[in-house]
Amino acid sequence: QNLPKTYKSFLNIISSLSGQHPRQPIPAPKVDFLSLGKDGKDLFEDLERFVSDSGETVKTSGGPQKDFSLPKLSEFGFVSEKSCADDDGDSKNVMTNNHLKGGESAALEILNQKCANEKFIVHFEKPKTSPADFEPASTTTLSPYLAFGCLSPRMFYHSVQNTIKKYKNHSQPPVSLIGQILWREFFYFQGKYVPNFDKMK
Repeated sequence: QNLPKTYKSFLNIISSLSGQHPRQPIPAPKVDFLSLGKDGKDLFEDLERFVSDSGETVKTSGGPQKDFSLPKLSEFGFVSEKSCADDDGDSKNVMTNNHLKGGESAALEILNQKCANEKFIVHFEKPKTSPADFEPASTTTLSPYLAFGCLSPRMFYHSVQNTIKKYKNHSQPPVSLIGQILWREFFYFQGKYVPNFDKMK
């Protein structure tokens, strides 16, 4: 009954938890699965033998090469920028240059670069940024990495906190970087506890 219905009331609850922070991110596993001595094809054959009653599922998950390799963009109908039309002159899907690369390694690299610029972290204010700015970006560009699970929100939170705690004066929620990650948590909170939050009347 007393759940916060607005971001401001949500922030009031967060501020009442003074001195309490999210847990530290879990360390990366130390086991290198690629060092187990088997390549993708060997692993695929092992899995096929192990899951003999659902072979079709194994074939699908193993990919066309049956080695768990990622599909190429050409398999989805994308072509290079230089080949933007077929023999009949019809346009095709074109791969344009993307400023962002996927994956955890790319996310951590961006996070480390941003945190190295302490002035950016300390004085960040969302209303003063533009999502259209790329070179250089006026935001962290980490939203998709957080959304797709490539970057731990705990890692983001503590990395930012480790920087701003060095300074007496810094931007505050809702416009600060901490405020941005709290927006994320607020909407996850709403999605869990507000009935029919994901539905329109």
